[in-house]
Amino acid sequence: MRMNAPSCPDQGALSLYGACIADYKGEGTLELQDGEQINCNFEAGQLESGRVILLYRTNAAWLFTPVRSFQGVSVDGFRLQASGKFDDIPDLRDDEALEVDRFAVLDLEGLNVETNSVKFVHTARFGVTNLAFRGTETNGSVLPLALNADGDMTRVQVRRLEHYDRTIEHLELFRNIEVTAEIEVTAQLPGDPDSLTELIEDLCYILSIASGTKINWVYRDLYDQAGVLISRTHRSRITKPYCGLAIIDPRLGVDLKDFVEAAYQTYRTRKAQLLRNLADGTTFDYLGAAVDAYLNAKAEGDFLQVRGAKLAVAMEMLKAAFLGWSEIGLSEFIVPPEQFKDMEPNIKNCVSESIRETIPEAVQRAAVYANVKGLNRWPFRSVLERVFEHIQFAPAPRDITLFVNSRNKLVHMGLFYVESADEVERKKCQPSATKVEEFFFLVHFLDRVFMKLLGFSGRYLDWHKPGNPTVAYLP
Repeated sequence: MRMNAPSCPDQGALSLYGACIADYKGEGTLELQDGEQINCNFEAGQLESGRVILLYRTNAAWLFTPVRSFQGVSVDGFRLQASGKFDDIPDLRDDEALEVDRFAVLDLEGLNVETNSVKFVHTARFGVTNLAFRGTETNGSVLPLALNADGDMTRVQVRRLEHYDRTIEHLELFRNIEVTAEIEVTAQLPGDPDSLTELIEDLCYILSIASGTKINWVYRDLYDQAGVLISRTHRSRITKPYCGLAIIDPRLGVDLKDFVEAAYQTYRTRKAQLLRNLADGTTFDYLGAAVDAYLNAKAEGDFLQVRGAKLAVAMEMLKAAFLGWSEIGLSEFIVPPEQFKDMEPNIKNCVSESIRETIPEAVQRAAVYANVKGLNRWPFRSVLERVFEHIQFAPAPRDITLFVNSRNKLVHMGLFYVESADEVERKKCQPSATKVEEFFFLVHFLDRVFMKLLGFSGRYLDWHKPGNPTVAYLP
């Protein structure tokens, strides 16, 4: 257990919701949306999955007023605070445990815990889920990393938690979510935890790509220079069940270290390049969203065709992001829309002369004319080839053809190419032997796209043969 970290008891109401990594009990106050304040006894904490939960008991008789915020003090003297979303979830206690007092359970967006009045932050430790690795120091339990962030070198250490081996065996067997490691980083400036958090979030994305599974931090501990815990932040962040389709062998710490250190600065640069302002006024991280879609497709628990479609969506996101980036020299449209609009009448007249006799129905001809605007969009394959040229990814032409054909079938029919290609299509491009083989072809294709997107060349695990990864080299 981490130094000065509150432990989760074997028994308690919180444990009914799953294995927990932190647990606090005490007295507190709920502030309702109408301003009323309600005193309560509470139990709060975080589950291995990352969910943050508050259980409370009070004799106040209010019914439907939502909660605005929570403050409390634990029996250990820790000061707790929560705000943001408070979602009601079911009470899982046995009926005989119910009392006349009001008892309720809330799903929290996050929980802040202050344990010490000292504010100077020297070190931060982030608990991360589902990271399997062998380090290069301390008998494989520690992986030191030197991360270059815009010219500033930051050194971090990834450490296995206690009972790591048993936890990994549990993950591989049950495909669930558990905290396996902590990432420790020293503050570059006094009291600058937010910059540390951004650094770790980028690192989690890179580790996720390498590991083939979603890795995310769910708690952050801040320490002073003497190693005393100042505060702890629990966050109910997006986590996913463990998946073992790593592209960097987790048993080789040197390979993981080389990949992360080589990719870190490139990832940050790519993320900034592919940020886009959306029509609703928000900023969208296309790279992070594409990585999440790609990892979600790798995770088990969904129909294979749906997982294949998610891989296609990941590529669509990358395509859309690059289309909006001037440096690649490619926009969504072949000619400016205003120029094409002037060309449309002539195009429609030409089309009309060709189809008037073969398509006598006016409604059908109108449908054809409505598709004329699509002639001004770059074909999917043309965009991919331009993106691949930019990231220096050189797949075989046959692989590009099969990927495009598979993407088309999955997006438009919800089926793999091998399931739905007709005889003419099969003669032009031979499909994979089975649905499973086609899925792993797509996985291997996207694996290489993301590695080259991060500027990586080197040794990796090739998953194109289902269940039998081989060591390959990406030039």
